[in-house]
Amino acid sequence: MIVLNMGKTKNIVITSLLFLLIPLVGLVTPQEVNAAQFHFKSYSLPKEEIVNEDVYIVGEEIKIEGIIDGDAILIGDVVQLDGTVTGDVYVLGGKVDLNANVYGVTFLLGANSTVEGLLAENTYILSPNINYSANTGKNLLALFVESTIGGSVGGNLRVLGLNTTIDSFVNKDLLVLLTDEYRVEEEKITGEIFDKAKIQEIAKEQGIVPEEKKESGWEANVIAALTGFLGTLLVGFILILLSPVKTYAIKEKITGSSTEFFSSLAVGFVILILIPFPLFVLFLTVVGAPTAFLILGVLMFVLLFGRIWVEMAFSTEVLGLFGVKEYRPYKSLLVGRFISTLLYLVPVVGNLYGGILATVALGAIVRMKKENYDIAKGDSKKEKGKKKA
Repeated sequence: MIVLNMGKTKNIVITSLLFLLIPLVGLVTPQEVNAAQFHFKSYSLPKEEIVNEDVYIVGEEIKIEGIIDGDAILIGDVVQLDGTVTGDVYVLGGKVDLNANVYGVTFLLGANSTVEGLLAENTYILSPNINYSANTGKNLLALFVESTIGGSVGGNLRVLGLNTTIDSFVNKDLLVLLTDEYRVEEEKITGEIFDKAKIQEIAKEQGIVPEEKKESGWEANVIAALTGFLGTLLVGFILILLSPVKTYAIKEKITGSSTEFFSSLAVGFVILILIPFPLFVLFLTVVGAPTAFLILGVLMFVLLFGRIWVEMAFSTEVLGLFGVKEYRPYKSLLVGRFISTLLYLVPVVGNLYGGILATVALGAIVRMKKENYDIAKGDSKKEKGKKKA
């Protein structure tokens, strides 16, 4: 019989996740390691202050007006970056306003993003709504649903989205993918403009005829991951808001102990194996079919959205390693969604990770419901006993 120590197990899982994330950041731009400071609540850096270290901030509201002499990693609901950063900038937030001087690479992931200022190196923006009027020294890559691109780009401008207006001075080429709905001031583009029609024409000249309904490439996968991240994050906020007590109870069935975690995983696995046959039988009967549809609907909901609770529970343990011991469901959900979105982009790992989350979620919810039923049944027996007495 194998006995697992929960503390060691958590450390192994969390450390593995961090090692998966670090190379992804390192691929953008490797930097030498500097001293660092960490903040896990709302944070403000006034104009007159200078921080001579890398800064890691996870909080609800983040406002940077001073100088960070190093890298800045900012994760929050509202992020306002108006100061100066001598290193790289990584921002993850709901509402992001960036009007800063950044001397390194800029990477921004937000629900609604406004970008201004001077950005010396390559800039990467992933957001459903982008309002960009900054001056980027090198290349700009923007993934969006709708955007307005102004300012200037010192290198190539690559836009991937559904609807965009481009009024930017571009020193090199413009690449427009995933959309035919775009407006561009062509006289402001120094190089060539490559859109879907142009790319198809080049392919035909090389003897390659694009097939209709061809599977999308990595650009579509990234946009799908971004929209999935934001949509599921919104659903998670609503679920936590509507059922805070149940959310905590489900969390305890996941990370309360090693026994709780593996019990939920086992129960979910058994249910997934056993439930198809009774559902099939119910579908064959007129009386049972409505019940089967109801059960199937509940099952699909749990498998699709139940993983939100698992992500929140796992990331609560991650935050605990950095000193955030209090139960912060919304913050945990934001961090958990970010980790999962990155892992889902890895072909095999993403599918395996998603399957484990769904299975654990199913088992945890069923076990929580069973526990509530047992408590209610016990209370009912006590009430009956009192009446008889």
